[in-house]
Amino acid sequence: MVYFCAWGADCERFHDIVDETPAEDSLREGRFVGIQPNDIVMTTWHADEALEDALDFFIDLAHPTEGFAGGSESWVALVINNPEWADLIRRKFASRAKSL
Repeated sequence: MVYFCAWGADCERFHDIVDETPAEDSLREGRFVGIQPNDIVMTTWHADEALEDALDFFIDLAHPTEGFAGGSESWVALVINNPEWADLIRRKFASRAKSL
């Protein structure tokens, strides 16, 4: 994981948990260390935005730092028990794929 965006109920808390993982790992195994000294795993939360706006940010603006950019072509979105949100995400990802 090189970039993490959170949206939805309690997303700020989930973001903080994810944000702590690379920081704690840097003191141990260093699995989240990039090629360059300034590489960091970016994290954002979008509690006050519509899902569509958060997806636009994720798709259009969430870019990893330079050292993490190579080999980071996978995108993952998780939805639990909400078919409408899942459908919106599928449509957004499909429209992104068509534009590439």
